[in-house]
Amino acid sequence: MMRLTDLLGAEIVTTSGAKLGRVLDVRVERHGDRYRVEGLVIRGSGIRARLGLSRSRGPQRLRARDVIPWTAVKNCEGGHVLVDARAQLVG
Repeated sequence: MMRLTDLLGAEIVTTSGAKLGRVLDVRVERHGDRYRVEGLVIRGSGIRARLGLSRSRGPQRLRARDVIPWTAVKNCEGGHVLVDARAQLVG
C-alpha cells in the first residue's frame, strides 16, 4: 500500500526523461466512504520554487499546469514518480 508520505517531495520525471519538479501536494476526491487520488500538485525544481518564493507578494494561485492527473502516473517508487511524457502538456 502506498502512503501519502511516499509521494510528498518525490521527484517527477516523464517517460522521456524530462524533470518536471517535485510533488508539493496531492489532490483527492471523496467517492462514498473512500478517497481517491486525482492528481499531484507540483512545483518546479528551481531554488525559488523549493523555498516557496515567487515573484509576486501574495499567495500563489494553483494553475492547471501545476497539477499532473493521477491517470498520467506510470510508477511511484524510490522517491521518484514516473509520468507519461504528455503529462507535461497539461494545462
